[in-house]
Amino acid sequence: ESSPPVWIAATERRQAADRIMACWRQNLRGAQAVESASGGYILDLSDNPLGNLPALPADFAHIGALNLNNVYLREEGLSDFLGAFTHVHTLALNANALSALPESVTSLHSLKRLSAVNNRFSNAPQLQRQLAGLSNLESLNLAENWLESLDVSPLTRLQALDLSSNRLVILPQGALQLPSLSALDLRDNMIESIPTILMDDEHRVLRAGTNLAGNETMDSASLLMVRDQVLEGEEIVGWRPEEIDEALERFGRSSDSFDDSDSDD
Repeated sequence: ESSPPVWIAATERRQAADRIMACWRQNLRGAQAVESASGGYILDLSDNPLGNLPALPADFAHIGALNLNNVYLREEGLSDFLGAFTHVHTLALNANALSALPESVTSLHSLKRLSAVNNRFSNAPQLQRQLAGLSNLESLNLAENWLESLDVSPLTRLQALDLSSNRLVILPQGALQLPSLSALDLRDNMIESIPTILMDDEHRVLRAGTNLAGNETMDSASLLMVRDQVLEGEEIVGWRPEEIDEALERFGRSSDSFDDSDSDD
């Protein structure tokens, strides 16, 4: 878009500049560069519509967490701005109407937690290219976007993946092969089937941390498979036994209706 979708107030830009200056002064006082996921200072500019931010010539390597939620930065300007934060381990870009990650994110090799909820990501190949170099990523939250698929196989250290409220029709490619993945949130998509290997004993930890609730497009074979595994009073991949039974009944009614239509013909 040629302009931000909201009014940009000079007072909010002034407040952001003051926070950035305060962070810079922390470094002048000898703040240590980030060395671990728990280290570093936090710069939070969230909830202030800012438009573009400039590239920063100063050193902000001591900043460990950068929160830029709901600031409506354009991707190009945001990319230049991020270039100064070379050691961030946590980056939040929620609710910014972004269609892609800023390109400079690909050079944030210390990044362990990335959240970009409620944006407009739909180009899976572009996003996969941007994510591929983030080999230290442990948590990725891309909920409430427009993704129909995503290959996460390069993210070998990933422990938690949230792709809820997208448009996925299949499980994210490579997810079942990630050695450390234990939390997989896929609620409210359009996933049609569950791979049978998810029921294998080797995937019991991931299966316990997987949530597929709200995928009303699930096929009957997958529903029968999980119904066969779930115990009464418990749930499996976010489905309770009674919910599975109701979904199977809907399949039965739909099948009966189709058969009646055939006989009428």
